[in-house]
Amino acid sequence: LYLADYGANVVVINLNGDGISVNATNLLAFDAHLTWGVERVKGLAKFAGQGLWNTKISGQGWVALTSRGKPIVVDCGGGENETYVDPDALVAWSPNLKVKGKRSFKAQSLIGRGSGEAYQMAFSGTGIVVVQPSEDSTDRLRVRG
Repeated sequence: LYLADYGANVVVINLNGDGISVNATNLLAFDAHLTWGVERVKGLAKFAGQGLWNTKISGQGWVALTSRGKPIVVDCGGGENETYVDPDALVAWSPNLKVKGKRSFKAQSLIGRGSGEAYQMAFSGTGIVVVQPSEDSTDRLRVRG
């Protein structure tokens, strides 16, 4: 079976009895015998509809994800320290991680001195976060004049 998504990188992950929470726009395919469901992401306040629902997949088998560029896998380290991620670059994460939204909007952002990101997702605990090296541009790729 060959699949594609507008030139995106395809990353295949073998779940060995583990689970993964995947942003729906990055889910390409998975083994039919895996357990899956759409779940509300706990720990996030309602913020412009971002990151509130994800697809959780678990069991023994293969999952194919897409990424705009070669993805980066970040180990959250297992401590109380938080790992911050731009929600538009987020692909997937270990479902056992604690997740919360973090607003970082400051007046500096209005005058070009901030990072430009007013909201990040904070992850803590034992597990990984998969991030693509660019913000998701799915809508811009599919809508061409």
